[in-house]
Amino acid sequence: MKDFVGPAVFTKVSYTVKKILQKLHTVIIRLILHEKISRIFTFASFKHNTQDRMYDDPPAGTVCGLAWTSMGGSALYVETAVVDSSDGKGTLKVTGNIKDVMKESTSIAYTVAKNILAGTKHADFFKNNNLHLHFPEGATPKDGPSAGVTIVSALLSLATGVPIQDVAMTGEISLNKKV
Repeated sequence: MKDFVGPAVFTKVSYTVKKILQKLHTVIIRLILHEKISRIFTFASFKHNTQDRMYDDPPAGTVCGLAWTSMGGSALYVETAVVDSSDGKGTLKVTGNIKDVMKESTSIAYTVAKNILAGTKHADFFKNNNLHLHFPEGATPKDGPSAGVTIVSALLSLATGVPIQDVAMTGEISLNKKV
């Protein structure tokens, strides 16, 4: 183009094309963000989104978490149950297709839940009961560092007998209860 027009015209056309591309870039970014945000809010209204729901009314000890997937995300339930309380050993059995990060999250969440209940009327729950913690949908491998809050919530829900409904959560937790 430089060969066909003078330097002033070339500069003006270049400037105009640059401005058009900047505006186009801004519009594309806004469209992408709008789509991602609308997907997040559509999924976040979990009470009305029944696609990934396993339970209409989850029992105490069953909590819904959120998992990242290549398609955006999905619901991931954490189920807990008292298996046996006769020997009072206070063990935790964990099942499901989980990898090392989730095993670590489970261990930390178990410790945090015990510490939260210390000094309450439920303080001996973990010491007196053998528990089973399960991640359903075994075909889906779980290895994300964001299930700690969900696991703690499931354990506390089981210990207190209070169900947690119409909520899906995500987030990791530290030994010092930092999310």
